[in-house]
Amino acid sequence: MTRSILGKPAAPVGLFAGLALFFAAIVLTPIAASFAQSNDRGLPGDRTGDGVFTIAVFGDSMADGIWTSLYRALQRDDRFEVLRRTRASTGIARPDYYDWQAELEQFLRDDPIDAAVFSIGLNDMQSAVLREGGHHNFRTPEWDQTYQERVAALMETLRQNGVPTFWIGLPIMRSGTYSGNIAHLNSFFEPLAEQYGATYIPLWDLTASETGEYTSHLPDETGRTRRMRDDDGIHFTTRGYELLGREVLAAMNQQLQVFQTGAAE
Repeated sequence: MTRSILGKPAAPVGLFAGLALFFAAIVLTPIAASFAQSNDRGLPGDRTGDGVFTIAVFGDSMADGIWTSLYRALQRDDRFEVLRRTRASTGIARPDYYDWQAELEQFLRDDPIDAAVFSIGLNDMQSAVLREGGHHNFRTPEWDQTYQERVAALMETLRQNGVPTFWIGLPIMRSGTYSGNIAHLNSFFEPLAEQYGATYIPLWDLTASETGEYTSHLPDETGRTRRMRDDDGIHFTTRGYELLGREVLAAMNQQLQVFQTGAAE
């Protein structure tokens, strides 16, 4: 098989998931996501005005689904607006393709916010491209160090700007190999969140079966078992993203005064 050319997206996650995971360690191309690739569902994602508590959601296609659930949950509450700052097919490993650090810094200069939600990592099972040239192969000690430094830089940027940050852990996946890599990233996210003052929201146990395995069906808020995962074994259905959104809102309710006082500040 011919290796993908640097800078061109590889096969979408879910469509050719098996091939993408098999070549993840050697292909230096972003893995495109199969869900929410564009802002085409008729939901607003821009600032509507001042005087409200502004939450911005950053990250890849998983973040986009979480944004949708948060927007729908809060759209009738005049205290809040939820900005969509997601981009499918992106990750932290490939700043040559999309530089999240630079984009975040520019966004915060242009559009101050009151809280941030960050969910990223689906497309990072590949070599880390270095800004100074070269790359580190996936899951080598050098890759781990580079990746953690980039996550830390994002968290520190938000902290320096006084933005309460909610960093979303990644869920269990249908593929055992992919789940192992996801768990590897989660092992970085949680301690870094604690170090840099972010609130870490784990999704692994929430999205696993009672025996700790992948399942496409989970109980909803009423206890009724519903289909929560998409066909690709990675993304979620609308109900699934509602499940994730409720978990994020529960954390925000504990951490943000605006949820407790009944008025935006």
